[in-house]
Amino acid sequence: MKKRSKYYRKWTSEEDRVLRETYGTARRKVIAERIGRSIVATSTRARKLGLTRGYKSWLPAEDELIRKYYGKESFAAIAKHLGRTEPAIVGRAYKIGLRTRSSWTTKDVQYVKRWYGKKTAVELSHLLNRDAFSIRSKAKRLGLTKPVPKRPWTEADLSFLREHIFTTSHRVLAERLNRTEWAIGQIASRRGLLKKK
Repeated sequence: MKKRSKYYRKWTSEEDRVLRETYGTARRKVIAERIGRSIVATSTRARKLGLTRGYKSWLPAEDELIRKYYGKESFAAIAKHLGRTEPAIVGRAYKIGLRTRSSWTTKDVQYVKRWYGKKTAVELSHLLNRDAFSIRSKAKRLGLTKPVPKRPWTEADLSFLREHIFTTSHRVLAERLNRTEWAIGQIASRRGLLKKK
């Protein structure tokens, strides 16, 4: 039997409760800081409790839909339809062999050169019927490094977030506030909104 470290601290029911409520919606680092444990200890305990980070298996119908709309709709549109994240759609498309994309026209490239930095990659993706990742990649290859304008968080946004952060998923919050899930996680972490008072 493996001997426990002399620094081992037994997990409390309160720590387990916080872990169950937040694992899969908040970053492990944020959860670990909130309960006063290391990231490794937090991940290990989550595994012991049978918690997952919200990954769900892909269904054949989802693969079929990705194949049907790949190249015709943006990854963001497909993601919204399937209730998945945009990075999940990009990764899955690659995994099921969808690696080719219509080539960039001269007109598209000129449009990116003109508007990148004045419009967000998401806005450009809708206008050019491409995903935001390909817009950012193309801009990088073109040497366009202008910062993309960021919409400031209003007090109303932050108030709504404070009120709903523990009862609503990041995906739903992102839709309601017209933000990305990543932006929700970042502001919640920066503002300490994941710590219950």
